[in-house]
Amino acid sequence: QVIAFMRGTKPSCVLIYGPEAMGKATLARAMADEFPELRLIQACPMNGAEIRSLFAYLGAQPLRFMLLMENADTYSPAWRALLNECTGAAVPQNVISVVSGVMCVATSSSSAGFAGFPVRIGLENMELDAFAKTAEELSAARAPYIDTDAAWIRNAAVDYQLDPHDEFNVSSASLIAARFIAAHE
Repeated sequence: QVIAFMRGTKPSCVLIYGPEAMGKATLARAMADEFPELRLIQACPMNGAEIRSLFAYLGAQPLRFMLLMENADTYSPAWRALLNECTGAAVPQNVISVVSGVMCVATSSSSAGFAGFPVRIGLENMELDAFAKTAEELSAARAPYIDTDAAWIRNAAVDYQLDPHDEFNVSSASLIAARFIAAHE
């Protein structure tokens, strides 16, 4: 979707949903980081006039923009207005061309209430193998000078789950990676 948008295709609004600490906003930021010509804007609640003003300003720029709305399901009616604006449900005809330069990405704990978002990416808590692999990859990316020890990381992952009975998610994989690096530096 991002590649097509950067090539000039009208953007599709993207919803990334799932449990807390799964890396939803991190995924959106990573998508934006892949394209130096794409500018990321972190959105905050605003009223309809501010929304139209923002789209008009962004539409007048020579670059393309990703408008990130984190935790969109927890916000007020002003946020709902912004979501409708982004999905095209409430956009006046004279504003549609302006909106085409802005790709809207929202994060949420669930997909309920986001019917206007045609692209939905659901993230779920990981199983042990995927969790250990994620922690290995994070370790290798952060400390490429340390040889990754898959057995050490897997054992740490099992201990992590058994002790506090926590879910395997991106935040906890990052914690395991940090522990691995600290123990092996």
